[in-house]
Amino acid sequence: MRPNIFDHATTELSQDAFFAWLMSWADKKYAHHHPVMHNTGRRFIAWLFERAGRSVPEYVGVEVKRQHENIDLLVGLHGSQGPVVYLLIEDKTYTTDHATQMSGYLAKAKDVANEVEVVPIYIKSWVESTRGKSKEFPRIYLPDLIEFLQGVDINAAGSEILSSWCAAMRKRYKHLLAYQKLPLMQWSEVQWTGCFHELASRPSFHTQELEPGFGKLPQKDGGFVGFWFGFHEKKGAYYVYLQVDAYENKTPKLSFRMGAGDSGRTDPELAKRYAADIGLRASEQGLVPPKPTIVRGGRSSRFAVVDELRCLSPDGHYSAEVMEKELLKYHSLLRDAFAELSAVES
Repeated sequence: MRPNIFDHATTELSQDAFFAWLMSWADKKYAHHHPVMHNTGRRFIAWLFERAGRSVPEYVGVEVKRQHENIDLLVGLHGSQGPVVYLLIEDKTYTTDHATQMSGYLAKAKDVANEVEVVPIYIKSWVESTRGKSKEFPRIYLPDLIEFLQGVDINAAGSEILSSWCAAMRKRYKHLLAYQKLPLMQWSEVQWTGCFHELASRPSFHTQELEPGFGKLPQKDGGFVGFWFGFHEKKGAYYVYLQVDAYENKTPKLSFRMGAGDSGRTDPELAKRYAADIGLRASEQGLVPPKPTIVRGGRSSRFAVVDELRCLSPDGHYSAEVMEKELLKYHSLLRDAFAELSAVES
């Protein structure tokens, strides 16, 4: 095993450079110089168009601009008479895009394209919650990149750059999926992220419209990885939801939370009523009753907590099925409490 440059070149600019390098090989002028790398570059571009639900246009030249107008990559595919289409690529490693970032870049790219079509694509070599994310353009994540790599012939390509990047992505993905084998008490934030990414994709959370999301929640002590779902809102007044709080090397907690409405502050008395109602329902259904917590009236407050969320199978290993069933049971308590208490408050 040799040192891998991508274990050190981990910034988004480094990732920009790799994608720029790979797509540059698709230019026809490299077809005879290195046919395998030429075909790999063209295959990558074709894959991007496939992900965008588009057919690949005929092109011979490739022009890659990096950080033009702050756009990560603006890739012009040229025919004999000039550009036929542009790819606008916003790529991330561990950060995420904000609400208007892509739309702003797309407007800038269209100015450059001068009426030539621009196809926007978001690439992130990690995973993230897609809750609330725009669906106006394709989003490519680490599992998708791993899927692309399955068809890359590393040996035939004979490129250390390509093989190093592929190895780095596979290593990152393996680390993400380590939750499937490691004891729960050995999980880091990475394993919890992998766990929640899989949990958020489970059909039950979507058929019941529970809007699952996950991500790192920073705190003074370093923070934790959270998984939130089951939002119920009384418009303008408040909303309630559930959140799994996962710290490294610890059993996760399940928090019942309340968010403020137009007033900007949660109501401690209302939170107490929710905690009492849910506690009673839990006892009646044979679930561990959440413990009430002190609510001081901030914008978002935890009003009850289950200190040790059940998520292990009888043999002591993590079970997604066990956690899923437990979360859905507790959600039914919150849903029923909301239906009753929100009606009383009307």
